[in-house]
Amino acid sequence: MKPEKQRIAIAEACGWKMHDHPDCLAKKEGWVSRGWETWVMNPSGLLVFKHDIPNYLNDLNAMHRAEMVLSRGEHYNQTGGFGLYVQNLDLVRCGRKHLIEATAAERARAFLLTLGKWEEEA
Repeated sequence: MKPEKQRIAIAEACGWKMHDHPDCLAKKEGWVSRGWETWVMNPSGLLVFKHDIPNYLNDLNAMHRAEMVLSRGEHYNQTGGFGLYVQNLDLVRCGRKHLIEATAAERARAFLLTLGKWEEEA
């Protein structure tokens, strides 16, 4: 999955609305957009440019905020064991120790796997 597509998929999971989303005011009002100068709506409802979407693949703080949208059950199961997100993070890191050391890109992939939004490239 290409980085730009990952970034957009994470943003949408966090409440961002892309220009083509029916609730995005930019589309409703006919604002002109092209490329990364496309108008999008952030989770607060403000219209901003697409390039203002957080850099989830390189920013641990942005990924931490994204991880907050996952349910407790996706982090931990009912018996206190690891949930699907933590299992996916372990899978992405190929079983390397210390999941806390996972990079933002590794966390992004595990996040998308957990939500079923990861797409393998052909």
